[in-house]
Amino acid sequence: MPKISAASAARRRDHILEAARQCFAASGIHVSVDEICAKAGISKGAFYVYFSSKDAAIEAIVEDHKRVIATFAELQSAEALVEKLIAHTTARSPESARLELETWTHGMQTPSLRALLQDNVDSLRQVLTKVVTSLSFSAPGRESCSPAVVGEILTIFSLGLIASGTLGAQRGPRSPETALKALVKALVTETRQSDRSPRPRAASRS
Repeated sequence: MPKISAASAARRRDHILEAARQCFAASGIHVSVDEICAKAGISKGAFYVYFSSKDAAIEAIVEDHKRVIATFAELQSAEALVEKLIAHTTARSPESARLELETWTHGMQTPSLRALLQDNVDSLRQVLTKVVTSLSFSAPGRESCSPAVVGEILTIFSLGLIASGTLGAQRGPRSPETALKALVKALVTETRQSDRSPRPRAASRS
């Protein structure tokens, strides 16, 4: 049989992963490879060309999520940070949140998956710390947490929002989005552009 190009192979792999995501979100992480293949419209043999097992496909989905986490590094304002955190947590469907919880649970029994999940949490913490570092400053007379501590708080809060998302959307004055906005406002004081620019040196007197 003729070999397919690397680009075609990558597209086919992504197609299988998307089918797996949809099956997991709709019916839970314990769906069979047969169900994934039916959704993708491929043979079981074709599935195993790209993944050695269903767990390998789950791990690939977890690894792929790191690309989403990396996009946090592009944020340049506290408002953008809040919007991104909402998209990452409360704006997700209950099915998507449930899939993440099921993946965490499955990771407790699968060391390789658990390591990937922990790596994603560490990556989120690190990128949030970098974003907070670029946005925050300590105002005179104001006690503030270090960027690393703020990054840790936002990471833990985000994971909690994902977990609570399995129960469905919560709206109203005490919605998670309102709490998240208040938390970021309390922890992150955005530096004004003038504060970021170095001040010109005073002219020396002769």
